[in-house]
Amino acid sequence: NYAGAAECYSRMLAIAPQEQQSSVRLDLGMAFEKNFETAKAIENYQLALRSNPRSAAARLRLGIIYGEREKDLAKSDAAFDEAEKLYREAGNKEGLAAVFFNRGMIYDALSRLEEGRKQLQSAVETGSRYLATRATIHLSGNSLAAGRIDQAIREADQGLEQASKNNMRSVYTLGLIAKAGIYHDTGNYPEAEKYYAQAIESARAYNGRYYGFLARLNLGSLQVQIGRLDQGLANVEPAYGFFEESKYRNEALRALLVLARARRLKLDYAGARKSYDALLPLAEKSGDPQVVGLVHSELSQLFIFQERFTEALPHIDESYRIYQQQGINIRLPYALLRRARALWQLGDYAGAQDALNDGAFAGAQMDVEAE
Repeated sequence: NYAGAAECYSRMLAIAPQEQQSSVRLDLGMAFEKNFETAKAIENYQLALRSNPRSAAARLRLGIIYGEREKDLAKSDAAFDEAEKLYREAGNKEGLAAVFFNRGMIYDALSRLEEGRKQLQSAVETGSRYLATRATIHLSGNSLAAGRIDQAIREADQGLEQASKNNMRSVYTLGLIAKAGIYHDTGNYPEAEKYYAQAIESARAYNGRYYGFLARLNLGSLQVQIGRLDQGLANVEPAYGFFEESKYRNEALRALLVLARARRLKLDYAGARKSYDALLPLAEKSGDPQVVGLVHSELSQLFIFQERFTEALPHIDESYRIYQQQGINIRLPYALLRRARALWQLGDYAGAQDALNDGAFAGAQMDVEAE
């Protein structure tokens, strides 16, 4: 109950002595951050710094929230730089590892893979047992995104070995999910399914509900992808229930997206539309334009499946605008193909041809013809 925690910390501010104001402000900011009240979180981290300008933890949180939520890399980098300096002066290797790890994750999310890799490797080199192991596992995701598949598998195995050796059960489960993800993304679905199942069993052994449901979400997504819709729904529906109830907003959003896709593929258009209607405001609140673009893309497909081409067009155009603005060029041909299909069905043959003649579509037909 993060809203309740924020209320408690707010009351504590009135009675906390001056020397504790900064730490209480920091805790209050973290409660707001977890409750997705980003502006209030930033305000309290800044007030924590006003009380204690040498609070490395407040600068670390600002670096994370500016990078993850606000997508303001300049402010994020400035806060991380200050946090790194303060942790280095204090000889705090765990703090340094946290700076490198979170900075690397933010760079990876922005597809700045070399910078992300450098930061994650720095986290490994700090010798922080917990974050070094997590960073090794996330390096496998960085290698996967860069197309270095063998290296990704080696790094996942290294992370699993370290987690097992140090009895880090939740990190071990995370490593299994990461290894499954490598096989999932490279089309080796039997191996992916095997490791997702191992992750579910691993989490069950210590009642690790978050990672257990995350593994079920990923397994269900794979099952929907390969057409085993009922099995997929059986895994994703309880995962969605857990993430929604526990206020894991981004995970709930992902689960809802898979549910909507599965219902569309089952021709349950009413159920799919209900899911998409819930998805769009969640996606917009996430602050991630890529997710918003994906939801518009999925909505356009729902309308196309129902031959409601006029209603599909605004969603096609919005997804194209977002992908173009964000530089996600790999998705542009799919949006153009949908636009061409919709316009052709509406009798606008010239408009359909214009979509196919667009430079973003040129040379991509073979990649999108299955779409």
